[in-house]
Amino acid sequence: MMNKASYICAESASVFDQWHPSDELLRDCISLFVPERDIVPVPFNERHMKVAMFCRLCEGKHIDDSIKAFSMIHEKFPEYELRIIGGGLLEDDANALIKDLKAEDYIRITGWLDPESAAKELSVCRVLLFPTDAEGVPGSVLEAMSLGVPALASPAGGIPDFVINGENGVILSSADAETIAKELEEILSSGKLEEMSYAAFETIKNDFSIEAAADNFRNVRKKHNH
Repeated sequence: MMNKASYICAESASVFDQWHPSDELLRDCISLFVPERDIVPVPFNERHMKVAMFCRLCEGKHIDDSIKAFSMIHEKFPEYELRIIGGGLLEDDANALIKDLKAEDYIRITGWLDPESAAKELSVCRVLLFPTDAEGVPGSVLEAMSLGVPALASPAGGIPDFVINGENGVILSSADAETIAKELEEILSSGKLEEMSYAAFETIKNDFSIEAAADNFRNVRKKHNH
């Protein structure tokens, strides 16, 4: 269907790489924005020892791999908890796995929360874990970053365009349980989380504000009005 069009827009340049449109198609990026909200980033030293996931519990989100990975690092990081914010078809299976691993004390699924409650839950976390097989520009990663929560995320869709590896987050090299465990351990022990937290917040403030999105849209319109 995409290659029957004469002009396409995407939220980010790397999204085109994922979907492989014809080189003959005219294309533009239309920036997204993160709405301002009353909840502000919690000072890093006041945050809980928590890692968050914020997604639908479905195929392609590596929920089981993430639960297994977190149980693998629990002995080294016993003070940390994993909060899975969301629900979906795999919620019962995920809860069963948590029980099988005897991880109920440190891994919990909240189910679906309203936007304000989800933001409050995110705001006290130190890292967002976001392994995924396919994306556009995921709003959950943008929202977490707007609260100063850096992401450990797969390089799917547009994610590499705004998660800058080692600066405002970390790009996962793979989404299997062993790799997630290894790279989660690295980011938690890196000593760079507070610096990444600030950089994540600044990325959203500078590049994903409504003003930045409006400027982008005006520039795209201007280009095609000539």
